[in-house]
Amino acid sequence: MRSMFLRIFVLYFLAASLIQMAIVVSFIRFRPSGVPRFWLMPAEKSLDFYCRIASNRFPREGLASVVEDLELMEKTQGVRTYLLDAQASELRGRNTPSDVTDLAISAMRSDDVQRDASTGVIARRLTGPKKETYVIANQLTRPPFATLAPRIAVPIGILVIAGLFATAVVCYWLARYLTSPLIKLRTATSALAVGDLDIHVDETLTDRRDEIGHLGREFNRMAERLRNLITAQRELLRDVSHELRSPLARLSVALGLARKRAGSNVEESLDRIEREAGSLNELIGHLLTITRLENELDDAPKTDIRLDQLVKDIVVDADFEARGRNRLVREVVGERMTLCGSPRLLRSAIENVIRNAILYTEEGTCVEVALSREIDGDESQALIHVRDHGPGVPEEALGRLFEPFYRVSNARDRETGGAGLGLAITKRAVQLHGGTVKARTASEGGLIVEIRLPVRD
Repeated sequence: MRSMFLRIFVLYFLAASLIQMAIVVSFIRFRPSGVPRFWLMPAEKSLDFYCRIASNRFPREGLASVVEDLELMEKTQGVRTYLLDAQASELRGRNTPSDVTDLAISAMRSDDVQRDASTGVIARRLTGPKKETYVIANQLTRPPFATLAPRIAVPIGILVIAGLFATAVVCYWLARYLTSPLIKLRTATSALAVGDLDIHVDETLTDRRDEIGHLGREFNRMAERLRNLITAQRELLRDVSHELRSPLARLSVALGLARKRAGSNVEESLDRIEREAGSLNELIGHLLTITRLENELDDAPKTDIRLDQLVKDIVVDADFEARGRNRLVREVVGERMTLCGSPRLLRSAIENVIRNAILYTEEGTCVEVALSREIDGDESQALIHVRDHGPGVPEEALGRLFEPFYRVSNARDRETGGAGLGLAITKRAVQLHGGTVKARTASEGGLIVEIRLPVRD
């Protein structure tokens, strides 16, 4: 069981059920025999009171009045009555149990009520009009006042089932109470992990006064701190990029003037300055693009895009570029597909992947680009599959390929792949179109990049 809710529910339910079953078994196995002592107490007082009244009525009304009262007591108090003489013989001819007889003999020698809780028998001596001795003995057959509140006989199995049901309800509530705040924290953490910097947990969790409430408040502080740090980083990147554009523009003007004034002996140096300035200008452009995408501020108009035609156009341009490097780009485009988005962003995203493949594929090999449709439930997706025949990427580096400025090689020159912003732009542009991108190593060598985008038709 991987769910904490199920673990808590099952463990608490088993523990409570075992305790309940232990109580039931103990009651059945070790319950005391006989009648509880508190059942005898009202009967003792009733018998003592009756015997005092009978002592007064006996001389006037005789034995018949005593028998009549005994029968009334037998009907109303849930007892079986016996009237015994000095020889312990039942005067009404009833068969007297041995425990009743033994207790009656003890009562004849005492002025107090005699009792035997193990058999539920009580007895008291009564003196007749001629000083003869009698004993009235009662044996409980049901609890006192049973006629007013009769017991309901419920099978033990129904009691057990009802107890288990109540236990299940309580355990379910307890498990839900313990895990629901953790589910909220997990949801907020997942949203923060995918870049939602405005996420926070609500007051129902942070207002708690226990450890979970403390954790929720610490999470909100952490999210606020991350939001401030990343916002500051993005603003710094944007501001620096903008500030660098002005000196670069002036550098380009100065470079043009220098070409006019300088002789041929410095032409090679000026060409190098121009290339480096162009590289720096391209890097700044990428920085501004990724900053804008990270802040979701791209204002490019959204239109219907023929994705199959866009991929064909990109492949034609990329193949022209690749032939100058003794490489090829080949396409396999399937059916027509349409989506709504920014043509400029999507073109940049796909071009970055294909150009990266051209850069690393071996000379004389071909970069393969395929476009196909996949159905995932009710959603239709376009799969753009780009495969090169280069050295590939270590498994531990695959997950970081789309991070800004990350490159497998430590080199940063143009010949080994630039500054590592192209794939980061690809990832963000694809995400803004509701898609995903990932890389994996091909079994025969090389790298495969897969871009998935939702399409309408």
